[in-house]
Amino acid sequence: GYFGTLNLNIDRDTGLLFDIAERLMREDPRFTFTLAGRIYGEAIPLRIKAMSEEFGERFSYLGEISMKDVVENAQRTHFGFLLIRPESPMFSESMPVSANKVYEYLLAGTIPVIRAVIEDRESVERCSLIFGKEATMENIVAEIRTLAGDVERMRRLMTECREIGQRYSWEEVS
Repeated sequence: GYFGTLNLNIDRDTGLLFDIAERLMREDPRFTFTLAGRIYGEAIPLRIKAMSEEFGERFSYLGEISMKDVVENAQRTHFGFLLIRPESPMFSESMPVSANKVYEYLLAGTIPVIRAVIEDRESVERCSLIFGKEATMENIVAEIRTLAGDVERMRRLMTECREIGQRYSWEEVS
């Protein structure tokens, strides 16, 4: 799932997010995808409409939702995405991206799928799928599919995500 800004013209790679979701759902009927957030631009509603028509109930766009609803939906999601466009200045070793989105996923027990340079990477890499600039959609889809096929490993990672996430709750870091 993904819960955040939906815009094809910013640093987050929303196009890749849609491509990954479509590929996974086309190849495996067990995959579903939940999306929520504010839409910017005319292309996003078209992608949402096309995916709704193709995948029916397996695809959900929830609109703009409250933080409480984000948390509840993230807890029902197995994978959460933070994808930065490789050509973006935000994809930088010298200026890592805030890991706040990743911490939200960890607290929910959701496995982060990251294509970005994030701060505090070492703390989250044990329970995340992390990709570099050169990663293709095929690489990312293959890793997700492999992990989804290993139910016991997924359970372990999701438990570890929750445990690691407790160190990053608002109460712990404030």
